[in-house]
Amino acid sequence: MVVQGDYAYSTLRSGTACQGFTNQLDIIDVSTISNPTLVTSYQMMSPYGLGIDGQDLFICDGSSGLKYYKVNDPFSMPLQQTVPLGETRDVIPLGGLLLVVTTTGFYEFDYSSGSLQQLSHISF
Repeated sequence: MVVQGDYAYSTLRSGTACQGFTNQLDIIDVSTISNPTLVTSYQMMSPYGLGIDGQDLFICDGSSGLKYYKVNDPFSMPLQQTVPLGETRDVIPLGGLLLVVTTTGFYEFDYSSGSLQQLSHISF
């Protein structure tokens, strides 16, 4: 889960030890912290980690790759880009640079221009 302003973004994934039942991104209004409200949900394939920086939201959607969204409006989140990187697991965005962890390595991207540009890759 990540929080930006009045909204929290949380992924749910099926097939885990917790016996989840769905694969989705939930957007929750947390402007009244004692009464969080589900705003909307978006279907995903197999979401893992996510990160947000301003209006840039990044979701590791398992074998569906890295997904990059603009979240100016939680009811309309246009998908900016999908990058096939194999099994994506986690992301850390910070001021235009994005670190991505997959099952086979680390990637570094620049997103300061509004699109993902790969800078480096380290395999393991």
